[in-house]
Amino acid sequence: MRRVGANAEIGYSLARIALAVSAVINGLAGQGTPQGSTGSSAPAQQGEVASLAREAQDAFNREDWEAAIIGYEKLVKAAPGRAEFHFKLGAARHSSSQPYEAIPALKEALRLNPGLTGAADFLAASLAETGQCKEALPHLKKAASRVTDKTLKRTVEVDGIRCATSLNQLDAALDFMKLLNRDFPRDPEALYVSVHVLSDLSISASQELLSSAPSSYQVHLLNAEALETQGKWEEAAMEYRTVLTQNPRVPGIHYRMGRLLLSQPKQPPPVDEARREFEEELRINPANAGAEFVLGELARQAEQWPEAIAHFSRATKLDTSFADAFIGLGRSLLAADRLAEATPPLEIAVKLQPDNPATHFHLATAYRRAGRKADADREFIAHQQASEKARQNAEAIQTGVQGKSRPPQ
Repeated sequence: MRRVGANAEIGYSLARIALAVSAVINGLAGQGTPQGSTGSSAPAQQGEVASLAREAQDAFNREDWEAAIIGYEKLVKAAPGRAEFHFKLGAARHSSSQPYEAIPALKEALRLNPGLTGAADFLAASLAETGQCKEALPHLKKAASRVTDKTLKRTVEVDGIRCATSLNQLDAALDFMKLLNRDFPRDPEALYVSVHVLSDLSISASQELLSSAPSSYQVHLLNAEALETQGKWEEAAMEYRTVLTQNPRVPGIHYRMGRLLLSQPKQPPPVDEARREFEEELRINPANAGAEFVLGELARQAEQWPEAIAHFSRATKLDTSFADAFIGLGRSLLAADRLAEATPPLEIAVKLQPDNPATHFHLATAYRRAGRKADADREFIAHQQASEKARQNAEAIQTGVQGKSRPPQ
């Protein structure tokens, strides 16, 4: 009886264990598939993420940044481990002028995927635009060399200029400026930023000059140039004379003095005094094409043709791209009735300055006097076209500056 009782107890215990195991298995199954579920919740969630991703990407592609931000905010919550969703969220925030808000998403994207260069490029721009230039600048340098999207490339290069300038890294600022003007020639923002870079470089260099060599003639020269641009002729002349007192053989000073004398609103201008300055300049620097040109022009205006021809000829030899010198030479040869010699320098002037109406006019005159009617007619037409183009350009500039729209044609 004891043995039977013992067996019964063992059987009862095994039955209880079986029931317990069955309950555990049923419980686990219930956790995996809630009551009433068909077992398809994971695929349903994946489908929802895919649908959200398509909608967010569509908004991103059409640059609807508000909708893209909303979409990617949902996606980073639904799939927090997907680096591309964080990247697109950060890019959309940056593109909607929210650089502060873009930074956390872009950093998270790079944490998840350090090789995501697009996120690194947007992060560099966002850091720059929030004043974190020291951290941003190394990444902006990398981004500038690899970004292909035009909008982001322009942003990166402009940000690079501003950050490099603020950190007083002027060589880096110049490098970014060169890239910007190469990639976006004639772009208003590129040109505007370039003006400020060069202005900052000029100010920085002048301050360094003043602090390191305050008594040097270069300081007086710099001051003279500034006074001349302000129309303060007498003060500028005094500074130029101070330069010559300190160093009488500095090239260019007598040339500037002569130019200054002719620029003053005196009637009549002191031509003889100016001529002496230009002649003195050539004794110091015989290679000054500008001085030769002005002496040639003074002689031409005085109808001293041989002297004018000699000066203009030397100017064209010293500077083969000096279009005005070729024009002066051609005009002087024409006035001296040396018709065969007058045409070649005027043809060179037209090649150097094809948009200058004056070059076509003087060449047409030379052709006509040489009996080359067809060539003369062609150049007179070119003169009219160049004049009209110049008029339209001047009108467009005036219209743009004044902010007026042109009347319909």
